[in-house]
Amino acid sequence: MEDRGWEFVTQGRTNSLTDVAGVRVGHFERSDDGYLSGTTAILFDAPTRMAGDVRGGGPGTREIDALRPENLIEEVHGVVLSGGSAYGLDAASGVMRYLEEEGRGYRAGASDDEVVPIVPGAVIFDLGRGGAFGRRPDAEFGYRAARYAVSPQNRWGRVGAGTGARTGDGFGGVGSASSTLSNGSVIAALSVVNARGSLYSETTGELLARDFERGDEFGDMVTPRVSMSGDTQRSDRRESGASPFNTTLVVVVTDVALTRSECLKMAQVGHDGLARAVRPVHSYFDGDVVFGGSCSDSTNLAEPRSSGDLLQRRVNLASLYEEGAACVTRSIVRACLG
Repeated sequence: MEDRGWEFVTQGRTNSLTDVAGVRVGHFERSDDGYLSGTTAILFDAPTRMAGDVRGGGPGTREIDALRPENLIEEVHGVVLSGGSAYGLDAASGVMRYLEEEGRGYRAGASDDEVVPIVPGAVIFDLGRGGAFGRRPDAEFGYRAARYAVSPQNRWGRVGAGTGARTGDGFGGVGSASSTLSNGSVIAALSVVNARGSLYSETTGELLARDFERGDEFGDMVTPRVSMSGDTQRSDRRESGASPFNTTLVVVVTDVALTRSECLKMAQVGHDGLARAVRPVHSYFDGDVVFGGSCSDSTNLAEPRSSGDLLQRRVNLASLYEEGAACVTRSIVRACLG
């Protein structure tokens, strides 16, 4: 990556996390036999640097501590997002099994096939949301989601981990958005939206994220919500979709070479994108998580040679982080289009 300023094109190739080279996304869900839940697997064709940042009082996560910049593991091989609350963390075992069969993982033995796939994950609470409480994702869900992972991926909405997701306005889901740098590099976000909060202002009824729309990607969602009495100053929040247990899960990835500390900062700034799209967020009952990852195969992460180069890199990183947060905002709205 050159150190000149990074400019962003208004829209990516397919507006998907899979616009980043080497990223595949797969969904598996069930809406039969008492099920209304699913799992989304994100696989990386090359080892990926990653960090995670958790906000709110009710997280359900796996391997988050392993991603801390000071710890041993330098790479991850996939990320799992799932329904099922804490039970849904079992889905990661299925993704690990799939990756092990492919011989992909952290080499932990004498031979190349003795590997441990590093698969962090997080879950939403969808238990009993239209499905039976005991019908929830397990390791088989994760295995199938990994097996179905493709690029490009164009299935969004009430699929995978978003199958049983709700918001204060109604249905949630899985959404994605991307942006392209002037030199062809990409940053993109995927979100699973299961929020008690609303995507609309309670005072004006307008979409909170309306200023972040690219083209007409939000469709009819930009139309202000009107209350049942016709009062345009109040949004019509469908409380049937609300629950005290809520979470929005986000993955932001780029093909720009970043250190793990820089990945962590990208994840932290990504929470700004969440807060711009949903209100309220990060409550005592939320388990909001943002993962930030660098899929670059570059190993040249040396510090810039001069103070001027260092300043320019930091300016560029600030722009990259903000664009990632904008992708988060857009992906959250796109998750709820269906």
